[in-house]
Amino acid sequence: MKKAIFILLAAIISISLTIIAINTGNAQSDIPVVDISNYPQEAKEGYKIFSQKCIKCHSAAKPLNAPYSGEAWKTTVYRMMRKEGSFLTQKEADKIYAFLVQYSSSRKPAQAVETKGLSLIDAGKKVYQQRGCAACHIVAGVGGKVGPDLTSIGRNRDSGFLYKWLKNPRAVKPAAIMPNLNLTDKEIKPLVEYLTSLK
Repeated sequence: MKKAIFILLAAIISISLTIIAINTGNAQSDIPVVDISNYPQEAKEGYKIFSQKCIKCHSAAKPLNAPYSGEAWKTTVYRMMRKEGSFLTQKEADKIYAFLVQYSSSRKPAQAVETKGLSLIDAGKKVYQQRGCAACHIVAGVGGKVGPDLTSIGRNRDSGFLYKWLKNPRAVKPAAIMPNLNLTDKEIKPLVEYLTSLK
């Protein structure tokens, strides 16, 4: 009887360790390769912390693809630090912030999304996907939680408001966390159509 229990416990532990190894492998593989060789030391340390801690809660690609800059990153990182279970110290958050600012400043400017041949709504969905909107917003249960859930945004906001907001959020609300994404009119028009279709 004792031998059977021992074998059962050993099997459970083995399965658990295998699952942990698989999950860890998946999380690590999600980290995009970033050349930090020319980064300041604080940013290099921030990348290491980011790679170890941030991926425990979300995809690493999401923040790295987010079209943020200085102040927007500061707000986002320190908000994450205050979340229960983040286990980030102030010094660690400062270093992650330094890394993200360095990374975003060295990134190439985003190219306009190609939407030729698509309906306005489909084109808007493509803009939404490729311009990093899902890094901060949820649609139908998929996306980040920094910004509001957009699953039914079309019920609450009209196209006029959305156009102004997407053109420059802080012109509408000076304290807005969302940065100006520098979207072109060719991107904003279908994106507005897509968002107003979400009801």
